[in-house]
Amino acid sequence: MLEKELLYQYALKAMERLESKKISIFGNGYVESLDENNRFVERDLSKDKDYETWVLDSIGEGNGIFIVMGQFVIDNCGSFEDISDTDFVFDDRYYEEGYLDSLYREYYGFDDEDMYDEPIDEEDYDFEDEPEAVSFYIDAEHGVSAACSVDYFPPNTDFICHIGINVCKEGDEYHVTPGYAYLPDVGALDPRMTYEDWPITKESIEDGPIEQLFAVVLDSNLSYEGEEEGAYNEWSLESLLERIHENTVTKELDVKFESSGNEFEKEAEELLKSGEISNYFEHFEKLNSTTDSIYDLGDNEVLIILKDGTNLTSWDNVSNQHDILYISEDFSNRKAITRKYRYLTSLKATVVVGITKKIKDMEEMFHGCSSLVDLYGLETWDTSKLEKMEGMFRGCSSLEDISGLENWDISNVYRLWNLFDGCSSLTDLSPLANWDTSDVGSMADMFSGCSSLVDLSPLEKWNISSVRKIDSLFGGCSSLVDLSPLANWDTSQIESMVHMFGGCSSLTSLSGLEYWNTSKLENMQGIFRDCSSLTDLSSLENWNTSKVNNMWSVFEGCYSLADLSPLSGWNVSHVTAMRYIFEGCSSLISLSGLENWDIHRVSDMIAMFKCCSSLTDLSSLKSWNLSPFNQDLSGMFKFCSSLSDLSPLSSWDVSGVFTMKNMFKGCSSLSDLSPLSSWDVSKFLENSGIFDDCPNIEVYPNWYENNKSR
Repeated sequence: MLEKELLYQYALKAMERLESKKISIFGNGYVESLDENNRFVERDLSKDKDYETWVLDSIGEGNGIFIVMGQFVIDNCGSFEDISDTDFVFDDRYYEEGYLDSLYREYYGFDDEDMYDEPIDEEDYDFEDEPEAVSFYIDAEHGVSAACSVDYFPPNTDFICHIGINVCKEGDEYHVTPGYAYLPDVGALDPRMTYEDWPITKESIEDGPIEQLFAVVLDSNLSYEGEEEGAYNEWSLESLLERIHENTVTKELDVKFESSGNEFEKEAEELLKSGEISNYFEHFEKLNSTTDSIYDLGDNEVLIILKDGTNLTSWDNVSNQHDILYISEDFSNRKAITRKYRYLTSLKATVVVGITKKIKDMEEMFHGCSSLVDLYGLETWDTSKLEKMEGMFRGCSSLEDISGLENWDISNVYRLWNLFDGCSSLTDLSPLANWDTSDVGSMADMFSGCSSLVDLSPLEKWNISSVRKIDSLFGGCSSLVDLSPLANWDTSQIESMVHMFGGCSSLTSLSGLEYWNTSKLENMQGIFRDCSSLTDLSSLENWNTSKVNNMWSVFEGCYSLADLSPLSGWNVSHVTAMRYIFEGCSSLISLSGLENWDIHRVSDMIAMFKCCSSLTDLSSLKSWNLSPFNQDLSGMFKFCSSLSDLSPLSSWDVSGVFTMKNMFKGCSSLSDLSPLSSWDVSKFLENSGIFDDCPNIEVYPNWYENNKSR
């Protein structure tokens, strides 16, 4: 098997060759992989920071990698011999004797049935005009194949032939062998066409024949001008652009466009050849706009370009908003643009001008524009009177660049709710560094779901002294590893931090938060929920929690957390709810640090330690005062499968508890319930399931026997 790292280097080198020729205009950066049900699953490589490891692992597992126009496609084939039972590459027609010959004969007019099963002579074919390179294939068992479409296959069929490059092993060397690879839909592998081979080494990746071959192939991309009608000489500009901008070109560029004689045929080919990705927007408008430039509307207030290339100058003429690709609009005479482009899911770029101080409301302007990539003209906007911008970019999951916001005046904005919520491609917040946030009262969900966000340093000088509510500010920011830029934030007025860092699954420590003033904090429900890598709570040691009343799910799902000792000084005397607070903390062995907690006001301990599967030591709970206010202990230790010693609970006053439903359910190591024998359960209304799935218990307390029917 070819060394995995070498395969990957080879893939990257070929990718560079493709990208250097700008062929990646067709690539969308997604991974398609077949799951166990032969259904495609997508992964976005541009947002997946582990994709290199994943690609190498895929090769190591015997999967193939198909790279098409800068796009990885994984098919679980393993080797050419093993893929006949998948739908993706082969179908049964390949195995029918003479099938390939019959296709050739149909195209070249070989009608003699006597020749049906005779081998085809290579001299009968002209391969001078080979190759529009579109893809290459890496197979863990058999090496690498590069496929190039050629023009000698019947243009009226759904198949495009490919010339391939195969890597095979001879002795201790791996060799590259160009040869006929397969048909995309038939998957036919034909070994009859072979050429000379070259050794593949690390050196050859840099300057060997592999590079030369790719150069030849790519230089001839889309240049076919044969006498016969080929699959690529009838370009329809509208279809072409639609496919380019929608990224819907099929994986082998196995596409024929139906229109012919289009006046923009040459321009379309030139567009593909030049392939200036950064300028595709200008190319598009230049070829399709009724104006000289989309930036110059002339007498039109709006220019809307649809998927099919149609140009509209009025919103009244838009029959389906999901057909809109590009918009240029002048808002000089508008006072509000609330929800203006909301849910335009195909919108890729806008040029918006004329935003003046008349406009006070931009709420949800681009909400749900999941394809939006380019925003032109933001730097010209006068936002000095802007008051509302909640959810403005919410759900813009493709948006990476927010440059143009640097000088926005948001001094009159009170709420930044959901501003970038769900912007999962956003990585750079530097344009926000100088925003005046001194009068902002709420930042709830502002960056929630920004799963690619790593660097918070642009926010380190923000003045948040007026903020009262900061719920889910960074919820779901799963790439965050460093909170230290937030160390100097003035949090003295904040009352609610619900789910503030919930789902920040890469955080291991909370360094920087030790300086926060939490004296007015009342609600911290789920603040660190599902921070699954969190191990160090030392930064919370001196937090002032004296006014906190809700601690639901604070550390729920923190399954790496093993040490609670930094919480020993927390004042929880006003807390009434601790439901799920440590649920799923499967690394906890003891609860050291909780022994001094004053929980006399807590009335809800539902599932408090549920699924703490390593928990064995409850000694820190021995002195807890369960007053008559503590009424619901349902599922408190449910599925604590290592728990065997309940003696620390023997002195608990449970006289005010009305339900213990499922309290010890699934505690499979429990055998001795004698410490609970003196419990006063006179107020019990329900104890169903309290010891369910505890197979080692033989003797139950009398109160359980007397009340188990309840």
